[in-house]
Amino acid sequence: MVRTITARALVELGLSTGHAAFLVENFEMCLFRSRHASPCSAEVRLDQAADSPIQIHWTEPTERALRNSGLATETIKNGAEALGLYTVWRTHGLYVSSSSRGDNGFDYILNRPGTEFSWFEGTRLELSGVLRDQTGREVRKRHAQKLSRLQKYGPVDDAIVAVSEFSTPKIDIRTY
Repeated sequence: MVRTITARALVELGLSTGHAAFLVENFEMCLFRSRHASPCSAEVRLDQAADSPIQIHWTEPTERALRNSGLATETIKNGAEALGLYTVWRTHGLYVSSSSRGDNGFDYILNRPGTEFSWFEGTRLELSGVLRDQTGREVRKRHAQKLSRLQKYGPVDDAIVAVSEFSTPKIDIRTY
């Protein structure tokens, strides 16, 4: 089945319209810079085991988007947020309750549909991305960094770390 990561899909997961459109544009830029055609298949690893890959349909960035894409590191970070939020929803059924408020060890708080928002009962989500990592070493390093960041702010008893890699593309999700 072909899935389309659109701004509308991310809005349905709890993001604002503007933020969702921004993340999707960056996600498409990452796939474009990695020379993928649409649709492309993304490998999904869930707690270090292979899960069903997802087929992603995406739109090539406009000339305006290409001129305004900004720093590669920020584009990759934002593109990884789009892929991570969408894939975590697909694998775990969790929706965005809130984005992080400053440096507190996570990017988003996620909850199940119909659950009241709570900073303390939600699942913390940390996201990261790399453009290219043929050996998997950078993805493992990012997981370790993100886990360390989570641990810095308290026990890691309900958290997810998702690291996207765009040259393959793939996403590695680990649940703690």
